[in-house]
Amino acid sequence: MSEPSAGSAHSLPENKVAIEDLRRRYNRLRIWLFIFLALMPLGCAGPLTLLALIPGLPKTAFVITSFALPVVGLAGTLLMGGDRSIVKRALAGAQQAERMGLHFSQYTGGVAEAKRWQSLQMFGGADEHDSGGNLLWGEIDGERISFEDYVFVLGMGQNRSSHSRTLITLPEAARGLPDFLLTPNDWREKLSKLLGDRTIDFSNEPAFARQFTVRGPAPDAVRACFSPEVIELCMADKHLIAEVQNGVLAIRPHGKLSHPKSYPELANHAVRLAKALRNAAQRQALEGSAPTR
Repeated sequence: MSEPSAGSAHSLPENKVAIEDLRRRYNRLRIWLFIFLALMPLGCAGPLTLLALIPGLPKTAFVITSFALPVVGLAGTLLMGGDRSIVKRALAGAQQAERMGLHFSQYTGGVAEAKRWQSLQMFGGADEHDSGGNLLWGEIDGERISFEDYVFVLGMGQNRSSHSRTLITLPEAARGLPDFLLTPNDWREKLSKLLGDRTIDFSNEPAFARQFTVRGPAPDAVRACFSPEVIELCMADKHLIAEVQNGVLAIRPHGKLSHPKSYPELANHAVRLAKALRNAAQRQALEGSAPTR
């Protein structure tokens, strides 16, 4: 199968506006970061130097200032550093959207937007859902696709922890396909199987079965979708998490947040996987409807 092509390379006006705005914000934050960094040594040395050079200055006030300014500098450095990282990622996403011919929005609907995906089993253990923004969306090789930073919360109270992941969705790619969830065979999956969790049997594909666990309410229909081509695409990414639900194909790449530079490769893999799943399902349907002799 030939590699799918990215979206058209024409420039989108909203992307240009977003890139220019993010660049201005990034430059401002960089200036403030340098100011706060300089404030830590200079804020301590400056008042003490003036106190030593100029007799009669209020000693207590200058000593307190020499301690306070470095604290302000440290707090400002941490704050500007965090904001700078956020803007830097958004800028990288906007630039990648421009290169791929996709639309970009730094902000999405937050919790309301994230509720679209809270039913996904890949986030089934989450206690809260949110959208981290940096949404890229459009069409690649005839498939509607989107990338977003997805935020979910595990635990409550003191055990509460927030996690960010890249979520890829193809909202129309899996129409007519049976629902399923594919996850790597980590220690949690192995423990779940030992405790009697029911999974779909792929013993006829031992290498695939060792690497992945597949669940779904219609085992025979799901197995029919996993053609040799689909299995090969899954095995190409041993950490792949993929789910089909109500006609949507959702993919969660390995790790926390994927760098936007990897989006073209991830998009190509997702599109190829979607087409391979549909092709396998269509072949199975044709074989099932063929008249027997």
